[in-house]
Amino acid sequence: KLEALIGDYPRSDAPARDRAIDRALRELSIQVRDVVAFVPWYGRVVAVEGDRIYLNAGKESGLGIGMALNLYRSGKIIEKLGYAPGQKAAIVEIRGFVGTDGAFAAVREGGKAQVSDLVGFE
Repeated sequence: KLEALIGDYPRSDAPARDRAIDRALRELSIQVRDVVAFVPWYGRVVAVEGDRIYLNAGKESGLGIGMALNLYRSGKIIEKLGYAPGQKAAIVEIRGFVGTDGAFAAVREGGKAQVSDLVGFE
């Protein structure tokens, strides 16, 4: 549960109200950031063409050129716990971007990628 209290302000003072709301929203955003830090992030392999591995995540997802990601295979959902990514099959490296939030990568180490494999951080 996240909470942010809006502090007191004179009801007739609109700028003071705006500042109080702004402070509450900043506090709430810090709480959200702290919770999100515990949630693992995964992208998915959507296509493989030769040495290029296309991912459904890119710049907007926070990826950068040269960034290394683990490639996982055979993950599963475990009831009441979440997603278990499966076995690490390779390490891929981001080489470029496609569209608004896509990327392509190449295997740096390990086996070949397959469509529906996941990528994520260790």
